[in-house]
Amino acid sequence: MRKKKILLIGPYPPPYGGVSMHIKRLKALFSEGFDIDIVDESREKKEGIFNLRSLNIFGYLYKVLKTDIVHIHSGKFFFRMLHFSAASLFFRKKIITVHGYEPGRGANIRPMDRVILNNCNKVIFVSKELADAFNVKHYIINEAFLPPDVKSEAEIPAEVANWIEQRKEQGYKICVANAWRLDKHENEDLYGLDLCIRAAKKNKEKGIKAATIFVVSDGSGVIKTEQYKKMISEFELESCFLIWEAPLSFIKLIIHTDIVLRPTNTDGDALTVREGLFLGKPVVASDVVIRPEGTKLFKTRDAGSLAETIAEVLNDDQQSVMDNQRSGVTHYLEYYKNNVYQ
Repeated sequence: MRKKKILLIGPYPPPYGGVSMHIKRLKALFSEGFDIDIVDESREKKEGIFNLRSLNIFGYLYKVLKTDIVHIHSGKFFFRMLHFSAASLFFRKKIITVHGYEPGRGANIRPMDRVILNNCNKVIFVSKELADAFNVKHYIINEAFLPPDVKSEAEIPAEVANWIEQRKEQGYKICVANAWRLDKHENEDLYGLDLCIRAAKKNKEKGIKAATIFVVSDGSGVIKTEQYKKMISEFELESCFLIWEAPLSFIKLIIHTDIVLRPTNTDGDALTVREGLFLGKPVVASDVVIRPEGTKLFKTRDAGSLAETIAEVLNDDQQSVMDNQRSGVTHYLEYYKNNVYQ
């Protein structure tokens, strides 16, 4: 019996972001039962993976023609519209997963988005907040987290591992945060690198030994790291704050650290938060959206609140993560496998 063909479209790692990792894990989880193919939207081209930016329009259309279901994960409206149109042209089933807001999305685009979403076979939002924002008639809410195969993940770079080991020997606890790339949302740092630096300064002044690693996977964002490195120097944080500007296995990094930070000023169902909870680590996140149970919240865009929450977590000897955060993805996987693709 022929396997049903699924075409997953969106960014594919590297760079390592929440959506790209979701697609990678989705492919791994369902490759046995389905014929999975990929259309990669990222700027970094990979051998053996079709990249949309190659501008091979006939190759792209052929992939859409030969599939049964087109599953779109695009964050950018232009890409979403392109894939919707191509799938409609060949009368293919269309599934769209909405993972978050595109930075800088204009109010004029939202009604156009609704037209696309209301004409798909399935629409999946990763949170209730996103569903409410788009105001679509029929949709499903499922968390974006898919369980990782930790053993298959690459080890973190030796330079990062050595930095962590040296700080731990000096008595530091290690905080970790990440960004796919440094973009703005409503004229502010979307991923909160500036907040992490200011919070590190406040905790250092109080004698709290918390060191931070902030991973930036892709350097093509609208904000560059030079201004933040200058802040680190001005605040004399070189010994306790590292900006790592290259892709790495973030889940492997989490294993080596003590606290996971998610200081964003807008969000969907953040993979960073889910991975931290999955691995039993304390997670400190902005209160911009409803977070999973077990997450420690701080006031969005408030460096003082972030610093205080980090200090509270470090002082809590009874840190724990709810067991249901480790197993709560089962319903999502079963629904996805048994219903969406049939």
